[in-house]
Amino acid sequence: QFLYFIGRTKAMSTTQVPPSPLDAEEEKRLRQRIIDTRIANEKYLREHPEVSLVLGEVTRQVLLRRPDEPVAYAEHFLATEDLPALAAELRARQAGDRAGAPSA
Repeated sequence: QFLYFIGRTKAMSTTQVPPSPLDAEEEKRLRQRIIDTRIANEKYLREHPEVSLVLGEVTRQVLLRRPDEPVAYAEHFLATEDLPALAAELRARQAGDRAGAPSA
């Protein structure tokens, strides 16, 4: 929750924002670390698109099946599926969808 409040002003929220325990330089370094982490995460996900594909498929299956225990279902799904094969199938399906999509 703390990271959510960094850089916010009273005008942006109707709730009282606690004062930052960090000085200006620490806050600047923290903001830069957050930015660097987001960039590194985005780079990683772009290098490994199968992560988003597999997580998207788990989400799709949970929403289709609506199990009483969605986390347990996701855990079971991830533990029992052949994830490399699933990722390959999803990549192929995605490529096929792109090939069949009308061009702009």
